[in-house]
Amino acid sequence: MAEKNADRDFRLLVLLVLAASILATSLAASWFYPVSGQQVATVATYYYVPAVQAERERPAIIRMPQDQELPTGAVAITPDIPCGKVPAEISWLFHLPLPVNQADQESLMLLPGIGPVLAQRIIAFREAQGPITGPADFIRVKGIGPKMTARLTPLLCFSKTGESAK
Repeated sequence: MAEKNADRDFRLLVLLVLAASILATSLAASWFYPVSGQQVATVATYYYVPAVQAERERPAIIRMPQDQELPTGAVAITPDIPCGKVPAEISWLFHLPLPVNQADQESLMLLPGIGPVLAQRIIAFREAQGPITGPADFIRVKGIGPKMTARLTPLLCFSKTGESAK
């Protein structure tokens, strides 16, 4: 009976030491990172900088803190960015919908169930019929049925370049 009480006392001591170390760590963290109304670290955002700038030969993705001055024409890459503002080639990097009207064959092949033949059919349909304006147009592509359209619609945006509709 005495051994069981000694084990309990030892467990209680370990729990108290653990609680004290957690409390000490949180207090030390508050000394290094003040909790006043000031922001301790600046938040960085990714920006798409088009090639139209004189100093850039090609488009670029840059990461900058929000408090720094942005290059001319830079667009913040956020979930609410208009469809077509970010090129199709990099939309996957930021988990954005693929702009189907600007996507090349390689970008279209990143979609589940789309191979080289179907990607080429989408491009041919786009060139022959004009921009794909929604799921009703997308389903008209030979080889794309209702199930595939339903599965791919959340991964696509259907507006023309620079339009704000998704």
